[in-house]
Amino acid sequence: MATACQQEGVFGRISPMAMLSGKRVPWQSEGVHRTLGLSMEVLHEQWWRAVEESRIPTVVAGVSTGEVLGANSAFKGLLGLGSDALKGTSIGDMVPGEAWDEMGALAERALGGGEGFLERGKFLHRTGRVLQCRVQARLVLFLGQEAIELALWPASGESTGITDKAASFFKDLVQIAPYLHDFDQVLDRILERFAKAVPFQAFVMSLVEDGELARITIYTGQDPLEEFLSHAQEEILGSLLHLGVRIQPMRLQHSVRERGWIPRVGEPRVGSRLILPIPVTGARGVHGVGGLFHQDVNAFCSEDTGLFSAFVGGIASSYLVYYSFKRLELQSHTDPLTGLVNRRGLFLQLETMMAMARREARPITLLMVDIDHFKAVNDRWGHQAGDEVLKQLAQVLRSSVREMDLVARFGGEEFLMVLPGIDAKTGVEIGERIRTEVASTTFQVSASSLKGGPLPGIRITISIGVGEMRPFEEVDRVISRVDTALYRAKGQGRNRVSVEQEEGTS
Repeated sequence: MATACQQEGVFGRISPMAMLSGKRVPWQSEGVHRTLGLSMEVLHEQWWRAVEESRIPTVVAGVSTGEVLGANSAFKGLLGLGSDALKGTSIGDMVPGEAWDEMGALAERALGGGEGFLERGKFLHRTGRVLQCRVQARLVLFLGQEAIELALWPASGESTGITDKAASFFKDLVQIAPYLHDFDQVLDRILERFAKAVPFQAFVMSLVEDGELARITIYTGQDPLEEFLSHAQEEILGSLLHLGVRIQPMRLQHSVRERGWIPRVGEPRVGSRLILPIPVTGARGVHGVGGLFHQDVNAFCSEDTGLFSAFVGGIASSYLVYYSFKRLELQSHTDPLTGLVNRRGLFLQLETMMAMARREARPITLLMVDIDHFKAVNDRWGHQAGDEVLKQLAQVLRSSVREMDLVARFGGEEFLMVLPGIDAKTGVEIGERIRTEVASTTFQVSASSLKGGPLPGIRITISIGVGEMRPFEEVDRVISRVDTALYRAKGQGRNRVSVEQEEGTS
């Protein structure tokens, strides 16, 4: 079960805020305090050691030149090459001429932001024999240089020496990752299969967006020991800090997810760990850091490090699909001028907020805001100046209410504010405060935006209609009532707040 950040229990006591603010966590009380921060070089070494120790034939080539940057022993053995045979060679030297186009297309797909799969890729053995393998390609960072990693496993009827454990895991990974856009579903399903191949007691996943830690998720068994989890998480946070990742605990999504298929931790100390960067795919930088942890000092073998390297690669690809989808979804629900939720996004969120208010028997109040005589602003100063006023008013509205409240551009110069947990009486008080603040604000616009020449600023007033949702009321109906209250405020002289009247009153 995912644990919300406001809940008590293990999560609250091992939160990143507590760690980063210097609060002691239980395992530190024994006088032990260390942060296993890993530099980019060390993370690269761990990743490459995982590749080298893996029995999955793997080769890495530079994006711009195609030069082979490295290959593990399994790859060299598959092609019958000596230890130094790859120095100064190109990936094209290992592919028969008739397969160049399809291998190039595979690399292009990886460069485009996702993992590419080729059912029957062709490579040349040292003797000239053509080998057919299933090829997985992904974009990685090799000591700061963008590169393509190619991992090979058997095509039908072929063998590359991969163990049954590895082949089974990869089969599941390939089948799951490309088809689910819900990242948490992807992660849950891949992780459950991965746990069958590589047993662990905690998996800590951190994901970075635009250079800042966006989420940290801990998967562990039921009734976990907080000392064990806090030690594991601190190692991940230390690695991120050494990578230069910004960490803002107040903006961080953080959860602990207990799963019955993960063995329960019985000891407070971490005995074994595998920590690797979640590699770049389709964007620059490191997407995050992932770590496996176990109380047994001999829990992980060399093959496990290779599987874990492939596993975090699968995470990166799945997250890129999810992140791209969420960005497109956000763009489709956002007003481009003001940055507020647009009408489409408003109705989607409002349905959810109203349903929650009904379940919890809590009030929810709507405020419809309209700029008085806004046409006169556009006519006198021009539409660019009018756009500046809309943007700045949106900022005033957004900053005037709680983060949990919804502020949307309803259309034109109208805005809708949704205040859960607020009754109509309090909504009127909030509306009056906002109305007064707007009336006393000078909206500064650039001289180039003013059709009539430079001015110190523009002053406006607003009218506000207020209405509280009734039990079992439809969204359209409550909006209609609030809109009626708004036009009553305008009819009464503007620059005022009017509450929606009960039926039967005048």
